[in-house]
Amino acid sequence: MNDLSPSVLRRMAGAGRTEAAIGPMTLARAAGLAVSRAAQDVLRVPLALKEAEHTEIALDQIGDLVPEQALLVLLHGPGGARGVIALDASLLAAILQAQTTGRVTGSEVPPRNPTQTDAVLTRRFVSVFLDTLALRLEGQRLANWARAYTARDQVRDPKRLPHVLDDGVFGALRITVDIAQGVRLGQLVLFLPGRGAMGAADATASQEGRAWEEAMASRVLDSQAEIEAVLMRMKLPLSKVSRLAVGDVLPFAPALLGRVRLESAGGQVIGAAKLGKSGGMRAVKVVAGGVTPPHAAGAAADKPAAPKSTELTVVGAQKPAE
Repeated sequence: MNDLSPSVLRRMAGAGRTEAAIGPMTLARAAGLAVSRAAQDVLRVPLALKEAEHTEIALDQIGDLVPEQALLVLLHGPGGARGVIALDASLLAAILQAQTTGRVTGSEVPPRNPTQTDAVLTRRFVSVFLDTLALRLEGQRLANWARAYTARDQVRDPKRLPHVLDDGVFGALRITVDIAQGVRLGQLVLFLPGRGAMGAADATASQEGRAWEEAMASRVLDSQAEIEAVLMRMKLPLSKVSRLAVGDVLPFAPALLGRVRLESAGGQVIGAAKLGKSGGMRAVKVVAGGVTPPHAAGAAADKPAAPKSTELTVVGAQKPAE
């Protein structure tokens, strides 16, 4: 009889076991299988799960869990959902080394800022990881949490995450992996909207709701909507308005910077925002309360509110009768 290695014996011993005998499909186990599959299919270098942790966090806490100098890749999901995946510098270097040289070295990873090229080169690894994770979670409580997400472009700065992700609760899956059988360790962190907390009964209703939203989006949401950001309103005599020239200054209270009104083309107030900067340009950010739905805005327009003393905009006055 030929000698059999321990690894062959282990595979033979486990060949007849059912999944029930092996144990339930937990999120940690699904993540381990997913990262191993991605490594096998894309890298040809083994990755093995060392540790996994799943928590629920708020949007403004995501930046605290992103490893330093990690590659951040935006993820698009069903119904317009968005998430992000972070690959730390060690795992990123291993993926790039495996794809370019076929091996991973244990040398120290030099510090550098990830690029969009890195996002492109890691896209297949991320896609296989996400697809396998969703497949392994089928039939489990978290089945909807990771389903149908695709990798897109790099998010260059973690500070941009509140601008590209919707506010709400996020599930954070942080896993530590052994790279190339002990060459070094790496870390991957997955942030997805907390839909996985829903029970099985809510999943069907959620899928129907997303189907309706997608159908509505294809017909309506591509149309253009004009929104005006109104910083201030003020009344001036027509004689003064007629003398306004470029360079004239209209003073206003600094507090108005945080009370910008968002109005439709018809003058309906649909939300509130505050003035600031983004990418070196002037920008407005929607504040608490969000944007009022059109029907609610219309109802509010039927009962005009009394003007506030801090609202400013230049208006004309009727010419006095002679």
